[in-house]
Amino acid sequence: MKSHEEILERMSDANPLPDIDMITDGQLAELTLEFEDRRRDAADIPGLPGVQDRVDGAAAATRRAERRWLKPALAFVAACVLVLGTIGVLALGRSDQTDFVTPLPSDATTQAAPFTGTCPPGTDPDAPGPIGQERPQSDWVGVQAAAFDSSIGRIIYVDSRRETWTFDVCTNSWHRMNPTGRIAGDLSGGLVFDIDSAVTVALGFEQVSVYDAATNTWNQPEDTGVLGFGDGIIPFGGVYDPVSGLVVTSAYRGTEGSTTDPIRLEAWSYDVDTNAWALIGAMWTGDEHAGVRTETDGLVWSDLLGYSPEIDRFIFANTNKHTALVDLRTGDKTVISTITPAVGFGWPAAQYGQAAGTAFVAQGADTTGGLWADALEDQICGFDPETEGWTTCFAMPGGSKYAAYGAMIGDPVNNRLVLIHGVYGDWWVNSDNAVWAIDLDTGETTGLLGPTG
Repeated sequence: MKSHEEILERMSDANPLPDIDMITDGQLAELTLEFEDRRRDAADIPGLPGVQDRVDGAAAATRRAERRWLKPALAFVAACVLVLGTIGVLALGRSDQTDFVTPLPSDATTQAAPFTGTCPPGTDPDAPGPIGQERPQSDWVGVQAAAFDSSIGRIIYVDSRRETWTFDVCTNSWHRMNPTGRIAGDLSGGLVFDIDSAVTVALGFEQVSVYDAATNTWNQPEDTGVLGFGDGIIPFGGVYDPVSGLVVTSAYRGTEGSTTDPIRLEAWSYDVDTNAWALIGAMWTGDEHAGVRTETDGLVWSDLLGYSPEIDRFIFANTNKHTALVDLRTGDKTVISTITPAVGFGWPAAQYGQAAGTAFVAQGADTTGGLWADALEDQICGFDPETEGWTTCFAMPGGSKYAAYGAMIGDPVNNRLVLIHGVYGDWWVNSDNAVWAIDLDTGETTGLLGPTG
């Protein structure tokens, strides 16, 4: 969609619209859609009754007018588009800034190059994987997690028994790794691949575990006392920041209703090379709009869903279905009242995953204990930084059967979103061992491995 300035420029005296008889249906449709979008945005903005009445009148006149009257009517509509667009930014995108304790660095000392691997000749990534192959265990979703390891070009996966597997995205084959050591405890923040260190970081309730595919080894760094219940933090959501080379997570701390230690959502960074944690800062505290607040149904939780390198913002969404874009380098925060998939607090984060430089959320079937939105039901939607909306949507493989997946992870080799183990039943109790892929270029869904048993 073109900007308001482009539309007005096309309609100005310096660059007039084509002759009346030459106005195309496409031009008319473009202006009408833009106008309707902004009119809806402005409908609830106080202090605009006069503008709203004139806009509605122009719309009615446009619908009634013969073709020879379209040009002046559309010129006025375009002017309204600009006015409403400007006001709409103020109404729908509320920005504020927080003074962080340890902001993320703005300049990278070493920044990993984007992954450029391709499948070997003779392989077909869209062909189903070998029948009868050994597969990871699928049970309760709370332990399952995945990350794409760009050093080997495969997905790292931890199954419900905490066994480690890799998935070859070119042959759609599982490989049990039988590593030295194993992951410690249950996961709270999932798996994050640290690109510049070439290791996978597992964020647990009380322990960090690190997997090195080159040596096929898990190890647990020395306990620094940061993680854990009580005075520690429980990391929820994990994202790699390619600028600083750090792992970023979020955690809730404080006490509900307290004035001295209010509940708050904090951002933390982790340097796997030095095993060092740093508090970035508190993003929202107490009753603030996009963070946590007490309501009749309890607290409003926010989740860290992903990172957009295109706009250098971390993507959050909350259980009140708002989206927030946060600059963890400057403290700038923008809350967007767009249609947002409802997220469930914390891990299992099988409801969302990072792919193609943004976050995707599975808005599956309603289950007991699930926090789902019916607006995007049975869809997987990605956040589009250009439109600032969850507009990149695909039908969920498995339809209304699934609530979520054991893991959702990007496959940069084939530009796909890979969905591992469909989750169904109350409280995410059941999951099958199917693997699906959505082509992010075409939207085509492919079953890579069908369910067995």
